[in-house]
Amino acid sequence: MPLPYAGFLSLPYESPFFWSLPMIILLLAELAADFLGKEWTVKKKKIFFVSSLSLYIIGNAFWIYAVLNGVGLARGAILFSVGQEIAAIFIGIVYFKEKLNNKQLIGLMFGLISIMIMGGF
Repeated sequence: MPLPYAGFLSLPYESPFFWSLPMIILLLAELAADFLGKEWTVKKKKIFFVSSLSLYIIGNAFWIYAVLNGVGLARGAILFSVGQEIAAIFIGIVYFKEKLNNKQLIGLMFGLISIMIMGGF
């Protein structure tokens, strides 16, 4: 028997339509925050620190919205973690000229496999 409507705590939407855009915004905000955080560690300018921290807060607001609108904690955590890590690895390699070792490459492949097994959405 379905639970009665519980106001803002209920999950009325299961379609990815209602949570995919907030997840994309979350990923972009977190990626930008990671980038600015790395810039802060290199250049030590306070604007990078403040901007990075602000983007983390904004990103987490979209995370809460996505969870409340049907992404689910487990599915959302996997999509966010793997998506954000793949994007951060790309930025680290391309922009900051970082290198990956074999263990890190294997970990990246497992992350991609986890999304494929899960069916993406």
